[in-house]
Amino acid sequence: MGIDSLLIIGVGLIGGSLARALKKSDFVREVIGFGRSEANLRRALDLGVIDRWTLDLNDAVAGIDVIMLATPVAATKQLLPRVAANLG
Repeated sequence: MGIDSLLIIGVGLIGGSLARALKKSDFVREVIGFGRSEANLRRALDLGVIDRWTLDLNDAVAGIDVIMLATPVAATKQLLPRVAANLG
């Protein structure tokens, strides 16, 4: 049993490393990336770290199975209320 869809918020060193390891293990069917930088998200997609990306948090959270926040503490404090507001 694995995860159908995983949202990584913050596809940097930590988030990207975890995403890559989970994809390699086939434990996750689809990894979606969310972040501030379109360039970084495109690079993660090109490297095969994520399967798709979005800059829209509402879109990112919709229908997702697991959410992982891999952001600095200050950013996490700002993101948590936004993520919670979009959970069904």
